[in-house]
Amino acid sequence: MSTVEKSLSSSAVRRALLIGVVVFVSCLVGILSRLPGTLAVFWPANALLLGILFRSPRSATLLTWICVVVGYVGADLITGGAWESTVWLNAANIVGVASGFYAFRWVDSEDRRLTSIQSVGYLVSVTVAAASMAALVGGIANRAVRRAVVGRLVALVLE
Repeated sequence: MSTVEKSLSSSAVRRALLIGVVVFVSCLVGILSRLPGTLAVFWPANALLLGILFRSPRSATLLTWICVVVGYVGADLITGGAWESTVWLNAANIVGVASGFYAFRWVDSEDRRLTSIQSVGYLVSVTVAAASMAALVGGIANRAVRRAVVGRLVALVLE
C-alpha cells in the first residue's frame, strides 16, 4: 500500500479530522478568552497540536495539516477576525508548530522519552526554536497588518 493510500485510509481521515476539530476548539477557547482588540494570552492550540504530533508522528499527514489549517483559520473567521490578520497570525501558528514538530524528529528516540536531564534540555531547545519561528512570522505579520491598516487610514483621510 502506498503512502498516499495509507494517508487516505478511513482511520487516517478520522484522525486528521479529529486533530482539526481539536485545533478548532482550542483556538476558540483562546480567542474567546482574550480582551477585545488584543491577542490571546492563553493559546492552547499550538501546544496541543505539537503534543499530539509529538506523541503520534504518523498523524502528520498532508490531510492532517489541511485540517489543522482549516481549524485555525475557521475559528478565527467565525469569530470575526479580519482576513489579512487571520492569514498572518495563523501562518505564525502553523510555522511554529511545524518547526517544532520537525525539530523534535531530530532528537534521539531515547531523549524523546525524557529519560535523562539532557533530554529536558533538548525539549526546551526545540520548544524555544519553535517559539522563535512563530515569533519571527508573527513579527512580520505585525508589520504587514499595521502597514495595511495605516495605508487604509491614509487613503480614507485623503479621499
